Amino acid sequence: MDIFIARQPICDRARSLRGYQVLFWPGLSELWEYAVQEEMALSSFVSQTLVPEMRKILDGKKAFITFDHQMMESGAPARFRSTMVTVNIDEDVRATEAAIRTCRTLKERGFDVAVSLSSHAEPPSPLAELANIFRVDFAESSQQEIEAYPRVAEAASARLWATNVKTDKDFANAVARGYSLFQGEFLHLPGANVDLRTLSDGFACLRLLYEVNTPEPSMPRIAQIVAASRTLSEHILRIVNSPAVGLAREVSSVGLALPLLGLDEITKWISLHAASVFSDRNASVLLRSGLVRARFTELLGQEANFKNPPSELFMLGLGSGVAPLFRGHMKDVPDMIPLSEQARSALTGAPGPHLNLLDLAVSYEQGMWIKVSSLSKSLGLDKRSIPSLYAEAIRWANSIL
Repeated sequence: MDIFIARQPICDRARSLRGYQVLFWPGLSELWEYAVQEEMALSSFVSQTLVPEMRKILDGKKAFITFDHQMMESGAPARFRSTMVTVNIDEDVRATEAAIRTCRTLKERGFDVAVSLSSHAEPPSPLAELANIFRVDFAESSQQEIEAYPRVAEAASARLWATNVKTDKDFANAVARGYSLFQGEFLHLPGANVDLRTLSDGFACLRLLYEVNTPEPSMPRIAQIVAASRTLSEHILRIVNSPAVGLAREVSSVGLALPLLGLDEITKWISLHAASVFSDRNASVLLRSGLVRARFTELLGQEANFKNPPSELFMLGLGSGVAPLFRGHMKDVPDMIPLSEQARSALTGAPGPHLNLLDLAVSYEQGMWIKVSSLSKSLGLDKRSIPSLYAEAIRWANSIL
């Protein structure tokens, strides 16, 4: 059976990454039923099938996995390791004797167990009494409830996990109330607008990151990208003419400066410079997710036999992935990226194959599986190839950050 797995980031009060909510297709209960029907040893199914696939996308972080009533009754969560998985109990799980027994087992084995809080006025359910994380949907909760839940959590010695946090204001509200885990759209929004020069430098940095990490980096292409940015040109000339390099004569040409530094030093320089450009408090999450989407779009486009050069497919995905950084300047983004007219139009929402390609990448990231299936078909793409492309995109992004 083909297994599709995606992830959604979860952070702490400092906006540092704490784990990922893991999304499966087919759903985890369907995968479990398949293993039972095939008479697989369930422990082996977890350790030899599910865990290796999850490790490809987790970056060593914890997986927050949702288990439904059937899986809680069967004791399925206990087949995983407490160091790898936080058990997120679905809202449909009833406090039956079997489900409570599973929760007790999980608690004894050191699992983090999360349950949903739906009312601050009612006494906690037997399942909540065994949990150490309370999940609160900010989109479905009133301000009165958001303010009341911390008292419920404190009485139970539990942490609060805020989901569907949409804005920085919502995040600040949750932090002020004592919530400790956060998930939602706010993670993909910058703390402030970015000026046009930073926008231009940012895309130049990311183009360079892509170029220096290709199998055969081209020094002329690297020089062309650097020369097009006044900031990058000035910076590289300051480095090559510094006492640390110790040249006998000053160099005034980017084309001469880059070979003198060498590819290893250029790679270190551009990585550090990109980190400084994207130093906004949310930019690290955006940068990572943007690079994953860029590489994912490139790989999907190649698999679907798009005629665009790989670098253009990468920049198409990048323009979509880091676009939230440049809110207020979105109309300028397409003009700052070297794209064909078709690809450029996709960034502005014009219908066509390139927009379908972007939609496919985004739909997979968000676990919109029905849309993934229909978009794959429209692009003539075998959807069974997508999970490995997604995992490769994550591996590549991790290798350069």
